[in-house]
Formats: sequence, structure tokens, C-alpha cells
Amino acid sequence: MKTAEQRMKELQKLMEYGRNYQTYKPIQDEYRQIRWKGKQEKFAEARRAELTLWNAANRYLHAHLPEGVKTCRSPRGRKNIPPSKRKIKCCGCKG
Repeated sequence: MKTAEQRMKELQKLMEYGRNYQTYKPIQDEYRQIRWKGKQEKFAEARRAELTLWNAANRYLHAHLPEGVKTCRSPRGRKNIPPSKRKIKCCGCKG
């Protein structure tokens, strides 16, 4: 059984990664919208730290958030999660 201190540390970590996710999501979106490989590589090189923080937050939140709090890329998966339960868009999908 987890102690109150352990739960507090987990919640603080979730909040930290949640902030990183929201802060760097626009940079990730901009990176994904670049279609030319050369421009995309230059953008990634210039924003390496921000993209790394967003990727770490994305992976952590996918692994640690409870079911029904996140959405997924697959249209079939989005239909299975009611809109009232969707609290964070994990992959940038429109669901």
C-alpha cells in the first residue's frame, strides 16, 4: 500500500508532466505540420529541448493516466470513450 507521501509525489509528477505537455504542445503541433523533411529537421534541431520534454510528458501521461481520461488516434477507440470522459487529448486527434 502506498503512503500519503508516495501518492503526493506521484501527483506532483503527474502535474509537472501535464504542464510540460500543455506548454510544449503548440511546438509539437507546429513540428508535425511541417511537410518538408529538411525544414522539419532544422525545426527539430532548433527546438530539441522542447520537443524532448513534450515527448517525455506524452509517454508518461499515456502510461500513468487512468483509462477513460485520454483519447487515442484510432477512430474506433475515440468512439468507445464518451466525450464527457475525454479530459486530455493524448495524440492531437480531433476526438
